[in-house]
Amino acid sequence: MTVDSRTGDDKQGFIRRLLNTNLSRIVGIVLILFAIVFIVVILMRDGTKLLEKTVHLNLALLCLSFAIGFFGLFIAVLIWHRILASYGVRQSLRDDLRIYSYSSLPLILPGGVWGIVSRSVLYQRLGAKGIPVATASIVETLVVGLAAAGLYMASTLVRPDISLWKKPEIGFLFSILALTLLHPRIFNRLVNWALQRTKQEKDGLPLADFNFKELVIWVSVEIIILLIGGMAMFVLLASLTDVSLFMLIPVIASWSVAVAVGNLFFWLPGTPVLRDGAMILVLTPSQTLPVAVAFVLLVRLWSLASLLLLAGLVWATLDLPIRLRKNTKATVSTPKRAEDTPGSGK
Repeated sequence: MTVDSRTGDDKQGFIRRLLNTNLSRIVGIVLILFAIVFIVVILMRDGTKLLEKTVHLNLALLCLSFAIGFFGLFIAVLIWHRILASYGVRQSLRDDLRIYSYSSLPLILPGGVWGIVSRSVLYQRLGAKGIPVATASIVETLVVGLAAAGLYMASTLVRPDISLWKKPEIGFLFSILALTLLHPRIFNRLVNWALQRTKQEKDGLPLADFNFKELVIWVSVEIIILLIGGMAMFVLLASLTDVSLFMLIPVIASWSVAVAVGNLFFWLPGTPVLRDGAMILVLTPSQTLPVAVAFVLLVRLWSLASLLLLAGLVWATLDLPIRLRKNTKATVSTPKRAEDTPGSGK
């Protein structure tokens, strides 16, 4: 009796994928627990330094920070709409806004693939194929990551004191590297490599084939979106404490480096730890470590509240009215039973 060697290979491949998945989850959980312990220790040891800051609550500025953030997200939806269309997925801007908002909620979970998975599922319900949607999601993720890296490098040129390398020459070299990655051949290969990292099936994957003009436009708009996000973070900080304009660039730089790490290394376990750790490192030259840690925690809470609020607003304005109209039509079109009709003898 012969044994099909491919069956054995498939079993071994399945076992490897299973082990890799479990290992990634374990590593991610361990990193998150380590980050929690680190934060608790820092706040317990040096938490009294936070009392040196004057704390107040300005509701107007707090609401303004949410409004600025929502404005940036709406522009991001327009770019997402264009990237989807490049892969032949053409839905209405309304549906793209709905799904973009709802699929952003899983980003609060450990791991960077949940948003990609949820987008694929939601678009499949509209009749679109999942693989092109997943591919477009990875393209958008890398475009945002490159834009964030470029914005961070530009910030270090303006303020060398906030650079992780403390030398403007290194920031300049990394800026050139970020621009080099925009070359279509390099970017397309990077996208195709990232597709394989998501463990998608190789057969049927649409390969990336973007031109330089498309990439420059997308990255440029994403830089504007990131600047808007950095402004929202600065207004958020100003709504809670006294802050000078001198902190604007460090806040934008810390926001951009967090986005860059989160997007370019989305496939690694424990991405939130790497993302927030990079943000703390950028802030520490201009702030004490406890203040930097507290600000990062504040940003995460603000981001969670923004995602929940945005999803709620989208549901209330786009989904709820349609459901109410459908229920109203269903009620009107339902024929009455004979026993409920006057004069039926009942």
